[in-house]
Amino acid sequence: VTGDLIIATKLTNSCRVYRASRAQLDAGGDITLSFVREISFFKVSGGDISSDGRLIVLRRGGTVWLWNRSAAQTIGYALGTTGKSVPVADEPNGEAIGFHPTGLGYFTLSEGLNQTNYYYRRTDSGVPRQPVVLIPPGAPWRYHDRGTDLGTAWRGLSYDDSAWSEGAAQLGYGQGDERTTVSY
Repeated sequence: VTGDLIIATKLTNSCRVYRASRAQLDAGGDITLSFVREISFFKVSGGDISSDGRLIVLRRGGTVWLWNRSAAQTIGYALGTTGKSVPVADEPNGEAIGFHPTGLGYFTLSEGLNQTNYYYRRTDSGVPRQPVVLIPPGAPWRYHDRGTDLGTAWRGLSYDDSAWSEGAAQLGYGQGDERTTVSY
C-alpha cells in the first residue's frame, strides 16, 4: 500500500522484521533498515503482504501463519498479535508464498526443479471487490489520425465517428508492441 519494503529474517529461534520506506528506496544508495519488531516465528523462508495491506503471511517449510491487519494498524502492531495457521501443501521444502494480485487467495512453491505451484482460494468474507475489465485487450478502437483539430465536439456521446479509422488495441506509432500503427 505504501511501497515500503518489509524484510523478515530467517533466524533459528525467532524472526526479526525490518522496514525500508518507499522514500528511502526511491532515493537510492545505501539504506539503513528500521527495526519493526521480533516475533516468535522462526526460520522464515517466505512471506507476503496482500495488495490491500490487510493480510500478512509468513511461511517456513510446511507451516504458514496469517495475520489480519486493520487499516489503522502498523505492520509491527499486527505482527504482535497472534497469527493463525492456514493450509499449505506437503511440499519437499516449502520456500515461497505470495498473494494473488487481486486478493483471491495465495500461491505456494517449494524449491527444486519441476515443483508444483499450489493455489489456495480465500474462503473468508474478506475477498476484495475484483477489478472489472472495461475494455478488453485487443478490443477494436476508432481513431482519428489525420492531424486536424476536431475541436471538442468529438467528446460528446452523440458524435458520429463512423468515418474514423478502426484498429485493435494497442495503438501506437511503430515501437513494435502495438497491434495498430497510427499514421499521425
